[in-house]
Amino acid sequence: AAGDTATMKIERTVDAGAVERPLSVTLTSLDAAALTVPSTVTIPAGRTFAYFTVTGNVSRGAPVTVRATAAGYEHDAELSVRVAAPTVLVTPDPQTVAVGGSAYLKVTRPQVSVDDGLGGTVDVWQMGAALSLSVDVSDALAVSAPATVTLPANQHTVYVEVTGLEAGRSATLTFQNGIYAVSAVVEVSPASLSLAIAGAVTAGDTQRMTVTRTGGDLTGALAVSLSSDSAALSVPATVSIPAGFASANFTVAGVSPATAVKVTSTAAGYDEGVFSIDVLAPALSFRDADDVAVSSETVLIGDTRELYLARAAATADAALTVALESSDATLFTIAPAGVTFAAGVTRMPVSITGVSPGAGAGLNTGFVTLFVAGRELAAPVLNVTVTAQDALTLSMSQQD
Repeated sequence: AAGDTATMKIERTVDAGAVERPLSVTLTSLDAAALTVPSTVTIPAGRTFAYFTVTGNVSRGAPVTVRATAAGYEHDAELSVRVAAPTVLVTPDPQTVAVGGSAYLKVTRPQVSVDDGLGGTVDVWQMGAALSLSVDVSDALAVSAPATVTLPANQHTVYVEVTGLEAGRSATLTFQNGIYAVSAVVEVSPASLSLAIAGAVTAGDTQRMTVTRTGGDLTGALAVSLSSDSAALSVPATVSIPAGFASANFTVAGVSPATAVKVTSTAAGYDEGVFSIDVLAPALSFRDADDVAVSSETVLIGDTRELYLARAAATADAALTVALESSDATLFTIAPAGVTFAAGVTRMPVSITGVSPGAGAGLNTGFVTLFVAGRELAAPVLNVTVTAQDALTLSMSQQD
């Protein structure tokens, strides 16, 4: 069989004198690619025969002729030798490999049953020689594999590495030796990305997110592109998952309150990962000089009250811009019209100035509304009451 050896015998018919001399015999295979033979064999002096080994390389449908010639012999000897097909198993079938990942096919030449010459059979290994198999991939866009694989002499198993190239495709790998072929299917499963977040995101704060690759090859670094479908959440443009690692962390920043902001991660050869995030409203409050929270304030006409707009330190790792608006600028004003907290800053000064007592009795109260990126915050609301200055009194003392 291909990948195995066999023993052949060469005999001479001579008189008693000639047998005392050794005889060199030239051997030729008429299909050396299929069957190899030694170039010569010597029949020792005193003997009429010798043995030699032939090696099956490639299985053939037709027999291969082996020819023996020797000086002084009028007729050549010829024998037809059939190089039988090997028996090879390829497992698993089907095999699955991820995009960018590797998987292995086990190529084995098992024991085979042969006639024992006694009317029965015996299991033997047919691996006395190396066995070469060509590898044909039916879809080169699906997987890559070596063009040939060789099982060395006296070795019954090798493993063939295949690499996934494009998700959703499959390829049949055919292992062939001459007239014999065996195949297995390799299916390419999609490698994918997924996103996770450590906790809630607040406008004006940061949070850690994690991107994870599943099913792909970890031996190299992977560049992942990131995007947000809303300006309410800021994400970096890219993040790199290091070689040997399945995941990497990156930081996102809340800009303004929003619901269901979609963060998308993409990379070549991977299904995208998507995660929806709510950006929470910041916890703001008005505070006086003693850092006491205030919900209402009274200011005299023409007078100014200094306050602070504050946010919680636990959610202040990013910048935050807040617009402030008076409900009635003819009653009171608030300045500045907007403040921007730098990352880590928790208090910004603001001032309220009384303008007029309002249009009449009971109309001297208004409120301050806060906005982030044009979105009105439900809280806090600062109620402002404007009152007139105390009345002026003129008096005169009598002069002598």
